This record gives sequence, structure tokens and C-alpha cells, in this order.
Amino acid sequence: ESHDRTHALIADLGRTPPFLPGGRDVTALGVSPGPLVGRVLEAARHDWIEAGCPSDHAVQAALIKKAIGALSERI
Repeated sequence: ESHDRTHALIADLGRTPPFLPGGRDVTALGVSPGPLVGRVLEAARHDWIEAGCPSDHAVQAALIKKAIGALSERI
């Protein structure tokens, strides 16, 4: 059973679309290079996973903008 579950998880990973945004996308939106860029990407990637890993680039870009807004409020 554990072996079957492992194979199912591996198969799911193969179907997961890539998370396309990177550091340049974050800095292009006005975030200065540095640790905040990584925090933005981490938060956006978390939200992307929670949203079911959408492949649409516009959705992923919106998640980056949402993360920037949320993290900017904490600074």
C-alpha cells in the first residue's frame, strides 16, 4: 500500500505545472533585490499550491502581487 501511494504521489508531481515567476518578476514589480524577494516567492508559491497549482501565468502573477501586498503590510 505504501509503495502504491508513493507511485501515485510521483505521478501527481509529473502532472503539476511549473511555478513560473522568479526573482526578476518580483523586482520588476518594485521589490528591491534582497531577502524580501525570496519571501515573496515563498508566500506566492504557498498560495499557488493552496489554489491547486494553476498553470495560468496571469494567475501566478496575481499571486506574486498578492504576496507583495501582504508582506509590504508587515514591514
